[in-house]
This record gives sequence, C-alpha cells and structure tokens, in this order.
Amino acid sequence: MSAIQGLGVAYFKIKNYNEAQQYAEKLVAIVIRQNKLDNSISKEEKARRYCNAKVFYVTCLCNLTGYNPLSEHAENEWKLLLKELHDAFEPTSIESVVIHVALGKMFIALRHFENMFTHFQTIQFIRTHYCEQDKKKAAELLMELIDNCLAELQRVHLVQSPALQRLFDECNSTKSILWKELSTIKQNV
Repeated sequence: MSAIQGLGVAYFKIKNYNEAQQYAEKLVAIVIRQNKLDNSISKEEKARRYCNAKVFYVTCLCNLTGYNPLSEHAENEWKLLLKELHDAFEPTSIESVVIHVALGKMFIALRHFENMFTHFQTIQFIRTHYCEQDKKKAAELLMELIDNCLAELQRVHLVQSPALQRLFDECNSTKSILWKELSTIKQNV
C-alpha cells in the first residue's frame, strides 16, 4: 500500500497523470493476476491490494480532468470502486474508512466538493458501527478529512454558494462533535 501511495505521490509531484494512469492500469492487472495465483495470501489482503491499486488508478483518472468536471469514464470508475470497496471489506471496516478518506482528500484537492461529500457521509455512517478503539481511529481519520476540506474551502474562498456553505458549516459542526468525542475516548482509555 505504501509503495503504491509513494508512486502516486511521485507522479503527482511531476504532474504526469497520463503516464501515471497507464502505470495504474498495469498495476491493477498485475495485482489481479497475483491475487489469482497466490493462495498463501488471505482474502482480506488480496482485497486490500486490489482496492489500493484501484484507488491509485481512479485517482489518476480524476486528476486527468483537473478542476473540470469528471470525465464519464472517471465517474464510472469511481462509482465502480465504491461498489468494489463495499463488496471487498466489511461495511464498517477501518480499511473502508482509510480508502474513503484518501478519495475524499483527492476530491478536495481537485475542488470536487460534491464528490467529497459522498465520502464524508459514508465515513460518518461507518463510525456509528464501531467499537471504541476503532471508533477513535475513524474519528481521527474523519477529523483529518474535515481539516483538509475546511483549509481548502478557506484557501480558495469557495464558501459563496449555499451548498458549499452548508458543507463548511457541517464540517465545523462535525469537527466540534469529534473533538468532544475524542477527548471522552482518551479519558476512558
């Protein structure tokens, strides 16, 4: 996972999204082939590898569009990834939260706040089904996503439309709730 993320960061730093997207396609194919051939790896690890490769691929596709609306292909691949993510992991798994945070951050960076909102709401839902230890980790990850969103909204002064103002207000409200929740969890641990 870290190698895939490292490659993604390297490609994004040089902003060569075409090459990154082609590499990501090959990477997904390699992971699929390895998962079929290697019986020593658990089903969960195979799902994790596949989803990480697919996240990299979808991220490349979305970055090809930049601040413009997503291409139909990128939109379809993003929706397919969400379905595959749901099928691969328990709906309340921390792996799901991590991937939703990564995708949410990508959409924030591209200023596709409407797509980020899907991930924000999904993480909120997932958090309600956690035991205390996982709930803390999910809250910390959600806080990270919210901080990214608030910083970008403030940086580009995009809180002018009613929808973005609602998102801004909801992020601030949720952040306040998370702070209280995290401090309660820390006191109980």
